[in-house]
Amino acid sequence: MKTSENNINILGKENDSCTITATIKDSSDATVTEYLGKVIFNIIEGANSAKFSSGSSISVDVNNGIATAILHGQCNLGTVKITASSLAGSKEIYNNNDLVIGVNIGNSLK
Repeated sequence: MKTSENNINILGKENDSCTITATIKDSSDATVTEYLGKVIFNIIEGANSAKFSSGSSISVDVNNGIATAILHGQCNLGTVKITASSLAGSKEIYNNNDLVIGVNIGNSLK
């Protein structure tokens, strides 16, 4: 899992969102482009500082082995921790590392 920005700003400031990307990979670290399913992104810490369009979690279709979601800063400074998971048959797949994003005060929009 990766992010387009490690830090975003609070709502209404420039750069107040980022793209979160989860890639489905096999045991040899190759992207599984034929994977059909969804990835669930969950904010497990800092939900008062950022959210997805649907709230603290979002389910996204995987396309060519990749799922993306937009995280939006809210009005509270803080740190947001995100996990990602998916179901492969009856087996749940988790990301190896939680993603941490800082939400800062930022500069006023002009």
